[in-house]
Amino acid sequence: MIAKVTALDVAQDVPRAEALIVCHKEYCAEIDFRTDAFTKFSQTGHKFIVEGHFLAHEIEEKISILEQFKQLLNDTVARHMAIYDQNLDTQVQCSAVEL
Repeated sequence: MIAKVTALDVAQDVPRAEALIVCHKEYCAEIDFRTDAFTKFSQTGHKFIVEGHFLAHEIEEKISILEQFKQLLNDTVARHMAIYDQNLDTQVQCSAVEL
């Protein structure tokens, strides 16, 4: 998922720019759909840590890495959506000028 979302593609025409936004929104929906599973996984890990699981240190490290990747993914999704929106506006303006 990270590879799909982090690969920035900039369209050169209005239909392609619109298609990129639709595709990106689908990625956002999939990320949102998986948020509950991520939260449950994180809570379970923290429960093991609090209970003193013998691998608590490793669990804490893995949860920390996972949370960092999740934040990176969310930040990237937001930045790319802004870029795609700006690109669509630019393509619309360019097509209006060409007419």
